[in-house]
Amino acid sequence: VWIGMYVSNLNPYIARSLGYPSTRGVYVRRLDKHSPAEKAGVQLGDIIVEINGEEVNSYADAQAIILSLDLRVGDKMRLKVWREGKLLEIDLLLERYPD
Repeated sequence: VWIGMYVSNLNPYIARSLGYPSTRGVYVRRLDKHSPAEKAGVQLGDIIVEINGEEVNSYADAQAIILSLDLRVGDKMRLKVWREGKLLEIDLLLERYPD
């Protein structure tokens, strides 16, 4: 299964530089070109605060949530992201990793 985004824990410096008032969540630090995440509208610097309704406080949370969902190619994953002071809902359609 391919998502095509890479996230990291927030620290106070990164949160402040993005104007985010907390260190809860994970921030998107890299996106693969033409990936499911990019196609869904995820952007660099987005802060993911929920995955499928589950609260994300850290990278470990995000990883545990994704693993517990047992997602397959063709499944949708709903992200709640913070971007420039607004919370957005993004539906991401999972794809097979390109050969």
